[in-house]
Amino acid sequence: MPTSWKASTMTRNEVGNRRTAYYTNIPSGTYKFVVKGSNNDGIWNEEGTTLEIVVLPPLWKTWWAYLFYAVVAIALIAFIIRYFTEKKRLQNNIRLKQMEAEVHEEYYQERNRLFTNFSHELRTPLTLIMAPLEEFVKRTDLTDDIHYKVKLMLRNAQRLLRIVNNLMDLQKNESGTMKLQVSENDMIKFTHEAVSSFQDLALYRNIHLKFKHSIDCQPVWFDRICWRKSISTSSPMPSRMCRTGEPYP
Repeated sequence: MPTSWKASTMTRNEVGNRRTAYYTNIPSGTYKFVVKGSNNDGIWNEEGTTLEIVVLPPLWKTWWAYLFYAVVAIALIAFIIRYFTEKKRLQNNIRLKQMEAEVHEEYYQERNRLFTNFSHELRTPLTLIMAPLEEFVKRTDLTDDIHYKVKLMLRNAQRLLRIVNNLMDLQKNESGTMKLQVSENDMIKFTHEAVSSFQDLALYRNIHLKFKHSIDCQPVWFDRICWRKSISTSSPMPSRMCRTGEPYP
């Protein structure tokens, strides 16, 4: 018995007595498969038989696949925006840090210039003050009281000059240009002379300050300026810590 069939939106096919039909590369959607037949006299059944067929889309074309694509695209766009925003913020922070470093460096250099100029301005009058005091100390026609006071003034002027030199050394140290000047000297003698410069202050405060040592001579390689600074830094501490009239051990 001759038959024919067709699917909706597709071409009608005359298949004769063949009982199978093949359709390939069909887009997803809903289709109606219609089969019509005829008798031996060639009279067709116009109504035929209809079968509804649903073709599902492939995995990558489903609605939740498109939803996944949208989420990934939105996340990628958000990541790109965040990346450039963070990059811009880091660039601004780096630029701000550089500006702060430049301002700090300018302030640091200005401070060093101020200290240097201040130190140079003080050294000249101190040198002019110390010159006549040294001449007075060498004189033998002065009374003991006047000679002692002149020596005291000279000692304090020398101490003030060392403080000025320390300011200049501090600037050299911070700028990295200061170098140790090591030489072999008698540590006991040098320390005794340095401690003796505080005797007047100790007597004024009624403090017994004494440098004790078990040996009389100890040759050592050291920087005289740095060692004097160490003594100057630590020596005033007993004056603040000891009670009046008590010896510092």
